[in-house]
Amino acid sequence: MKTKALVQCLTRLEIQGIEQELGKKKTKGVKAFFQALKNMNGDEEPDKTRFFQMIFGKPYSKKEDHKFRHIQRLVSEEIERFLVLEFITKDFKAGRSMHYNSTLIWLDILLDRKLYELFEKEWNKYFRKAGKEQDYQVRIRLIDKFYDYLTHHKQEDLKDYPYLAELLDISEKDWQKFSLEGFRTLNYKRGFIYYVTKHSQSPIQFDVPKEFPEFDKGLSSEPLFQYYHWLALLLHEKDHHKRIRLLTRLLDLHETVSKIRPQLSEHERDFYNWLGQCFYFLNDFETSAKYFERCVALMERHKNWSRLEVVFNYTSILSKLEQYEECIEVYQRHKEAILSNDRVQPRFGFLIAMCFVFTGFPEVARRHLSKDIHLLPQREMYYSRFVLAIIYFEEQEEELFDREITNLYQNTRYKTPEETFWVDVASVFMKFLRVIKRIPIRERKKGKHFSAIAEEIETLDQKHTMFKDSLPVRWLCRRLLIS
Repeated sequence: MKTKALVQCLTRLEIQGIEQELGKKKTKGVKAFFQALKNMNGDEEPDKTRFFQMIFGKPYSKKEDHKFRHIQRLVSEEIERFLVLEFITKDFKAGRSMHYNSTLIWLDILLDRKLYELFEKEWNKYFRKAGKEQDYQVRIRLIDKFYDYLTHHKQEDLKDYPYLAELLDISEKDWQKFSLEGFRTLNYKRGFIYYVTKHSQSPIQFDVPKEFPEFDKGLSSEPLFQYYHWLALLLHEKDHHKRIRLLTRLLDLHETVSKIRPQLSEHERDFYNWLGQCFYFLNDFETSAKYFERCVALMERHKNWSRLEVVFNYTSILSKLEQYEECIEVYQRHKEAILSNDRVQPRFGFLIAMCFVFTGFPEVARRHLSKDIHLLPQREMYYSRFVLAIIYFEEQEEELFDREITNLYQNTRYKTPEETFWVDVASVFMKFLRVIKRIPIRERKKGKHFSAIAEEIETLDQKHTMFKDSLPVRWLCRRLLIS
């Protein structure tokens, strides 16, 4: 039920405010209906018969169902109205909406009250401010407002028209800038879609961003438009060396551009994140870690910039550098947010579990894995099950290790996973299992028993990107050397 879902998302203060508004309604039962929904449990569904009796004081009948629906609609509409008004009030105070602007509303109020002298003073102040901030949209609307003032409110004076013509020339240039910024932003968004999907089975392709000859050529050299253009090119670029050069340019411009568009300041986080990824794919893990470290430090300073996927990238790099204790330390700093995020928690779970395995605490490792492993997406499910098997082995529960690896091996054979990587991981683990079942513990130190597995891992490392760097396979490689 929509109304129930709305009620359950409200804060305590919002509930109080809505109850006050509903108390003013003349329609019988709206406040009682709201309060009944408020007191329901999360999974409980409203009992229409009980609610109807409570609201109208008589038994429910299908013939009068429209009365119940009417009450429900009124409560939903009141919640919506209240939340929208609250949102507008907050946004209005902060002056950050594209749909309404406190400056323009204020100027309308002055015109409505015929305070023309004050209007001109205020208009001039805000016009200069919009120009300084390069807020093209607001300046266009301010010029429209002034045009309306001169042509509909102020007494006609031909001396005003040269200035009005000058303003319209400014507006034409601002429309070009506003449109060019819009096109460049659109290219960036298309680039982002391509960037996210390029490694999937169905990448979404767009043309590489181009210049727009219909705009004044001089605009393209302005920092803001260069920035947007390079940003779009970056997301379409596949060569990591070229991406690094583009990212360096963008960082050089970033301070200048973020003063013009403060909302772009958050991109600094993305640039360090992408630099970290570029150096990762170039196998320069040390440099990659440095950029990820800067990125995470920025997010810790600016809490509203937080992206847990970036924290995961950083911890992944630390684990590749075998800095397992540092990896756990970063995780602990972000633990509260991670545990409350169902999307990233499983990934952190198996990563941190392996860090505890490598640092000699398998009993702690087990506590970090998801409880419902079989309900996870396929990649996270396979990863977590291999980690669970490793924990069994480390805790000398070889029967459980045997069962888990055998099941994984059979699963990958009978129902091939989307990533064939897991078929090969299961294969080498199964061969390891067969050796340790066949060879007594005291004889396992002889490297010859594992040489065939070691050779297969080397071959698979050529087939899959960084096969040996995956944590389960890395653990297996250690076991092959020390077993």
